[in-house]
This record gives sequence, C-alpha cells and structure tokens, in this order.
Amino acid sequence: MTPAMTVEQEYAETRPTSRALHERALRSMPSGVAHDGRAFSPFPFYIERADGPRKWDVDGHVYLDCWSGHGA
Repeated sequence: MTPAMTVEQEYAETRPTSRALHERALRSMPSGVAHDGRAFSPFPFYIERADGPRKWDVDGHVYLDCWSGHGA
C-alpha cells in the first residue's frame, strides 16, 4: 500500500509550469517573488489571465479571488 500524497505534493505535481517559472524567478529575486505575501511552500502559482473574481494559472487551474484582487 502506497501512502497518500500530501496536499503539498499534489499541488507541486499538478503545477509544473508554475514550478519552472518559480525556479527561473529564483535566479533574479530573493525567494523568487516580488513581495513576501506571495511566497509560500512549495512555490507560488503564476496567473495567466483573470476575469472578474476568477484567475487561471499557467497550468489551467482556476481560482476564486477572495483577496479582492490583491496583486492582480
């Protein structure tokens, strides 16, 4: 029996493009982000587009913006 993936492991495996962009950003900025509020483990997601309260990341995941456009 294999152990279940953690939430963090599942997040990392389903966001390969965000991971690659974060690795690239680490070469230019401390923590790979422009503001500490965007830094989290294992890496932040990168937004490709937004429409109203929804944001889509570069890997095709949709998010509901409950932070009132902070950083949009």
